[in-house]
Amino acid sequence: EVRLAQRALGLLEIAKLEAKHALEAMGRAYDAEEKAREAQEHADAEAIKAEQELRLQRIAEDLKAADVRERAREERERQRDEEYEQERIRKEQEYQRHEKARERQRKETLVKENMSWPDNRAKASAHNDERKQHWQTVQDAAPLLQSAMRCLLAQHQLQHQQQDD
Repeated sequence: EVRLAQRALGLLEIAKLEAKHALEAMGRAYDAEEKAREAQEHADAEAIKAEQELRLQRIAEDLKAADVRERAREERERQRDEEYEQERIRKEQEYQRHEKARERQRKETLVKENMSWPDNRAKASAHNDERKQHWQTVQDAAPLLQSAMRCLLAQHQLQHQQQDD
C-alpha cells in the first residue's frame, strides 16, 4: 500500500508538473494570441492610415488639377478679351482712317470746286462749316462708341463665362 501510495504520489507529482507545463503553455499561447491580435490591430490601423493618406493625396491632386483648369480657363478668357480689345481698336482705327479719307476727299472736291467756280466760295465755306460740324459730331460720338464697344465686350465675356460654367 505504501508503494502504491508512493507511486500514486509520483504520478500525482508528474501530473502536477504536466499541468504546470500545460498552464505555462496556455499562458504562452494566450500571450502569442494577444500579440498576434495587437499586431493585427496595428496592421489594420496602419492600413486605415495609409488609405486616408492616399485619399488625401488624391484630393490634393484633384485640387491641383482643378486649379490648373481654372488657370487655363482664366488665361483663355484673358486672351479672348485681349483679342476682342485688339479687334475693337483695329476697327476704331479703320473707322477713323476711313473718316479722314472721306474728309480729305471732301476737301479736295471743295478745292476743285472753288478753283473752277470762284463764285461758289460762299457755298464751299458753308459746306466746309457743315463738314466741320459733322466731324465734331463724329468726335462727340466717339466716347459713346467706345462705351458701346465696352458693353459688347462685357456681354461677350459674360456669354463665354456662361458657356465655360
